[in-house]
Amino acid sequence: MTLTISGLYLEYLFLLFIRILAIFGAAPIFGHRSFPMVAKIGLAFTVAFVLLGVAPTWLGPLPPDIASFLLLVVREVFIGLLLGFIASLAFVVLQMAGALVGSAMGLNLASTFNPVTGTPSSVTDQFYVLLTSLVFLSLNGLHWLLQGVNRSLMLAPLGGPGPDLRLTERLIPMTAWLFVAALEIALPVMGTLILAEIAMGLVNRAVPQMNVFMIGLPLRAWLALFTLVVTLPLLGGPVARVLQTGFAGWNLILKP
Repeated sequence: MTLTISGLYLEYLFLLFIRILAIFGAAPIFGHRSFPMVAKIGLAFTVAFVLLGVAPTWLGPLPPDIASFLLLVVREVFIGLLLGFIASLAFVVLQMAGALVGSAMGLNLASTFNPVTGTPSSVTDQFYVLLTSLVFLSLNGLHWLLQGVNRSLMLAPLGGPGPDLRLTERLIPMTAWLFVAALEIALPVMGTLILAEIAMGLVNRAVPQMNVFMIGLPLRAWLALFTLVVTLPLLGGPVARVLQTGFAGWNLILKP
């Protein structure tokens, strides 16, 4: 038996591989520097090969000249990076929530260099990112990601007309909601610390001789840790909603 692969099939496979690789390059989990590039390329090629074999309905016409084909490659890179960025917004938002909590706890001075993100981050930043990763994996987030890749091909076919990317009016409302969600997640700890500040201010007014500053620093840390532990079982729902909103943004961005 002879297996014949046409040049057109290889062109479609290459375009699909480029889009998926761009998505994996910016998506959560896969986009981390700790994820090997060889594994990322191999996984992107495998997913592209499988999708091209089982769902050929979203194949549009390809241009005959090389210049137009290169423009299609650039288009696929742009769409892939955009979708990966939207999917990773949830992790950025949770990292922001951790930064707010760390700032309220006074842990910014204890920031260390995070080799994964390439930026300084506090203990709470890393804690919230790890929590988001666990929720992402427990909710079968990798399946969401693959479903989103297939959905993106239906909304923006290979070689077909590009999506109406009105990013300003579509992306800004979604990101605004995500940052409000970050504040909501960080609010229990921040609210507790604000109440502690008010209480320490009243104590300072009532007992001026007391060194409130020396007492306040460890008290703030213990109160924040206690509140974080108590509210930890309640964080799964908000984190899951943030992740779902991030992936729902794919349909919002690519819709006609």
